[in-house]
Amino acid sequence: MSNAGDISGEVQDSIPLAETQMAALAVIGEYVATRGDSTAPSVSDYADAGVSGVTADNLSGVNAQVAAQEPGDVNTILEIDALVAAVNEALATIEAYNNGDGTTPAAPSVSDYANAGVTGVTADNLNAVNRQVLAQDIGGADSVPEVQALADVVINSVAPTTTVTITSISDDTGSSDSDFLTNDADGLTINATLSAALTADERLEISLDGGQTFTTVPASAINGMAVSYEASDLTVSSTVQFRVLETVGDKSGTVAEQEVVIDTTAPAAPTALD
Repeated sequence: MSNAGDISGEVQDSIPLAETQMAALAVIGEYVATRGDSTAPSVSDYADAGVSGVTADNLSGVNAQVAAQEPGDVNTILEIDALVAAVNEALATIEAYNNGDGTTPAAPSVSDYANAGVTGVTADNLNAVNRQVLAQDIGGADSVPEVQALADVVINSVAPTTTVTITSISDDTGSSDSDFLTNDADGLTINATLSAALTADERLEISLDGGQTFTTVPASAINGMAVSYEASDLTVSSTVQFRVLETVGDKSGTVAEQEVVIDTTAPAAPTALD
């Protein structure tokens, strides 16, 4: 059964309802009862029902919050007003970050986006979504549709297909020039080849600690598809990794990995023959 009777009944206890208000409450109640599978309430539906603060800028967020409620949990206009207030508060947080400098005010959280009715924002893509919000001109993230569109750019981004092949180090002093064994302990040059030139939305990153931390390879170390990275702090044996990162959604492609062995132990002196 629809929640329309529940919502209108609460109001009728003190104020007789006009026909337009009853009709609007029926639309909202049906939307709650069907968990968003019926016709979505419009701005005028909320206004006719006596709910304030719903505009074209926050309508989709309000409807998302209304549809998320359990049937029976929204029984009064005041409860709907509270949902609208929560959406507006979250949207104001996102808008303030767009208008800020990236430090002040604090960045929106996953729950801020969820409360605003923006879907698809997770802990994994939150930083990328916040970058998109911050990059917009002032006023470019002050409505739920605008913010959802920015989140969708991140959500719909794809991991790069460009791969990296680690080809050599300098100096390689092992038994061959490609065994990645060296006695050079004061920094190495790591050479690699990209399968394709980086695009404007890609960057190359390197890790010298087995993938625990990555740093950006500077453009000066990349010439087309050839990479020559000066790893001045690579002074002990380590696992070197390269990856190409798509910078819109922070999605990485295949990781290339190579063990580099730095051995400065001098060979044992030969044993004298009797």
